[in-house]
Amino acid sequence: MNAFGIDISKWNIKDNKTPDWSQVKASCNFIAIRSGVSWGYTDPWFTHNWQGAQGMCRTAYHVIYFGEDATKQMDAMFKIVQPADWKHDRLVLDLEVAADNSKAKITSTTRDCMNIIRSRTGMYPILYSRASWVNQYLDVGGIDDADWWLAQYKYALPYPLFTPEASSPPTLPNGVTDWLIHQTGEKYSGKEVGVSSYYVDSNRWNGDTIDVLKYFGHGEVEPEVPMTLEEHVADLDRRVTVLEGLNG
Repeated sequence: MNAFGIDISKWNIKDNKTPDWSQVKASCNFIAIRSGVSWGYTDPWFTHNWQGAQGMCRTAYHVIYFGEDATKQMDAMFKIVQPADWKHDRLVLDLEVAADNSKAKITSTTRDCMNIIRSRTGMYPILYSRASWVNQYLDVGGIDDADWWLAQYKYALPYPLFTPEASSPPTLPNGVTDWLIHQTGEKYSGKEVGVSSYYVDSNRWNGDTIDVLKYFGHGEVEPEVPMTLEEHVADLDRRVTVLEGLNG
């Protein structure tokens, strides 16, 4: 079963009612939280949501403006996303605002942002977009080491109906051979997962809960430390004592 998660921003906070984090954590295996846009906008609910999601497999996603300086935008993102533990927390570049930028410019800005993130966290970010957008605006040959979060939904049913999730896998962009996350819809029940908005975005992981934990650095198995000779002798003495007690 593909692990389930949601992504949220200020639009998922209604009447200042904060998420029920116990319900969110019980319902979701991972979560993505919007940090901001370019270098000039911070999501006003990011800090609250980021702190509330502590202990979860969490990512922060940032909307990129491709005509703006990459370092300035990444400085803004890192200023917003704190405190963070880069052994476990992950970052996402939201790629969907092409404006009037060329494919070459969009690709170069994306690559610059990716390199900055890797230099500061040790890992490349996840890239969020959809196949049709990537095919039109991005040269994936220049960023072939990315993990992809791809949106593809079913046709939305009218309010107040909820729309079933689209089945995975999503359509892949030309030249992309795998996916990490599929954003399966934008009309999932917010109440069902503990957020106050009527609708919330739904997502599926390309794998199960164990795969999610491994990706976020929680899946390592602690190596077994071999016993010393003294410990073996003490363990043998303990076993003999127990057997003598049973036989007595």
